[in-house]
Amino acid sequence: NGSPLARISYHNDCFLASDSDFGTWQSAAGKAYMADESQFVAMGGETCNYNPPRSACPSALVELALFHWSYLNIDYHPDVLTNASLADSWVSGGCLEEIRQNLGYRLVLQAGTYDDAVQPGQQFNVTITLQNVGYASPFNPRPVQLLLRNQTTGEIYVASLPEDLRFWFGGETAVLDHNICLPGTIPTGSYDLLLNLPDRSPSLATRPEYAILFANAGGVQETATGYNKLLHTLSVDNAASAAPCSNGITAAPFTAAPVAPTLAAALGSTQVNLTWNAAAANCSLTLYGDTSPYFMAAPNAVYDDMLTAGVTATTVGLAEVPYFYMVEAVGCDGAETAVSNQVGSFPFAIQPGG
Repeated sequence: NGSPLARISYHNDCFLASDSDFGTWQSAAGKAYMADESQFVAMGGETCNYNPPRSACPSALVELALFHWSYLNIDYHPDVLTNASLADSWVSGGCLEEIRQNLGYRLVLQAGTYDDAVQPGQQFNVTITLQNVGYASPFNPRPVQLLLRNQTTGEIYVASLPEDLRFWFGGETAVLDHNICLPGTIPTGSYDLLLNLPDRSPSLATRPEYAILFANAGGVQETATGYNKLLHTLSVDNAASAAPCSNGITAAPFTAAPVAPTLAAALGSTQVNLTWNAAAANCSLTLYGDTSPYFMAAPNAVYDDMLTAGVTATTVGLAEVPYFYMVEAVGCDGAETAVSNQVGSFPFAIQPGG
């Protein structure tokens, strides 16, 4: 739910080092509690002691899955992990590469069934079966989007699905079964179906390196965009026969996300002149500021929320007090935002070196 309690993660600093992991476990109940809790928060750590058979591959594979590990220090302890001269190291036991692959989530497209044709204004069905073969679910929320991309024009329509992938637990299967309603204005033609799992931050949502790609081979991954190909073509055809829209999820044209401005500051004797780059996707901006650099783009830090999509602002402040600023771009749909870098100013009336 985003509360501090829900964001506390776990770090085991002596994984498999002894029966109690050098005191990590005080009771069986505590161990069971962490096994359950680590489904929902980040879990990881490092090894610290060569302790076969407990530190060897068989028990390592069981407990990494049991505690839903997402990260591991590869540098420590080398005798446990990478010392090939020791018979029970992970590299000698043959499990190191499997562990590399399965830390965190690892999503595989198992199957999909899709309608072949639909008219504008009608709905079509998709049923997508995914398996998480990793140890953990994604612990940060992110959108789950079905994309329709016109094979001729490249135009994209987006259907936002209700699934929360934080509940796609390791070793389990997720089935996405939905009716997707097309707007009556969608152009006819052939559309590729894709699944997009982008970062939830608007400034990162279109960057492919932050999207989740399936672990499948065979042309499923589209690395240039971060999309996952479902390997199916949907024909949008006025002659098709499909069901009318009824309680489905509506696909809408892709709207460019706002672009995070690049902010710069120039200090005057009694004012700070702020400048940032313009972007067509940004319809308005909000200026945030504080006398401490440790602030967030939140209502209590708003300096001005009536800025148009211009590229300058001037602020005044108290002498000998430092100020720090960020600008938040608001998209033309009013819903998506992207926050700039933070800039700091020297205190007013005090120049560098003065």
